[in-house]
Amino acid sequence: MGKRLRTALLITGLLLLTSCSRLELAYRNLDWLIPWSMDNYVTLSNEQKAWLKPRLITHIGWHCKTQLPAYADWLKRSATLVTEPQPDAAEFDAQFTQFRHAVDAVVVQVTPDLTDLLRGLSPAQVKELEENLAKQNKEQRQDYLEMSLAEQIDERAERMEERLQPWFGRLHPEQKTRVLAWSQQLGEYNQGWLDNNLRWQQAFLAAVQDRNSAQFPEQMKRLLQERMSFWTPAYQQEFLAAQQALSELFKDLVGSADQQQRERLVSRLQGSRKQLSAMTCP
Repeated sequence: MGKRLRTALLITGLLLLTSCSRLELAYRNLDWLIPWSMDNYVTLSNEQKAWLKPRLITHIGWHCKTQLPAYADWLKRSATLVTEPQPDAAEFDAQFTQFRHAVDAVVVQVTPDLTDLLRGLSPAQVKELEENLAKQNKEQRQDYLEMSLAEQIDERAERMEERLQPWFGRLHPEQKTRVLAWSQQLGEYNQGWLDNNLRWQQAFLAAVQDRNSAQFPEQMKRLLQERMSFWTPAYQQEFLAAQQALSELFKDLVGSADQQQRERLVSRLQGSRKQLSAMTCP
């Protein structure tokens, strides 16, 4: 969950997910995929995996029945939005905010079981968790900070172009210029993101170390469901400003899109919606 919440570009993650031709196959195997991803941080025992499996199946059923219809509606509104000649940035901002709320709903749903799972970790597992988070932090800082600010800006723009390409096709020169301007606007965002992610992780690990205390469930609830409260006030503002900058970027990209790009956008959004709507819940 931390990975999904760590940037203002949450929308891109959903777009990439729904563009996958094997979405249904992946969705139906979440009971395998979720423990596998958790194993990147801590190795679960056979007993823990057995305890977790029926709970994952319950969560997947809840998600399919209650959340997928909302995602389909979200895609329908997005398809309508990109047909507007000059869409408003506020409309994109509302879509991005709704997506963040959808992620929040999933976090609320899994908090009790995740709390119980964490409470049952052994000292060796907690040590493994700490080591893997430290390794991840080191790698992220190497990838995103051990370069000049100019290089960070260029790489950020390049990543965004790669994410946009499946949806817009080849960007026009003026669209590429707009993407670069967006990246420049974010400036040293990488530093704030990584620093505040570390603040949250430190609070999280401190709570896990004290996992047998009576306060642990409430601590985990706040850590998971009120993540932004652990960020500095300055970064909270940077995060919201980054979402606004993303809204302005999408407004300008769609406003400057030619007919072929618009048709491609609508086709892919509608196709993703149809795929979600056709899925039957396990």
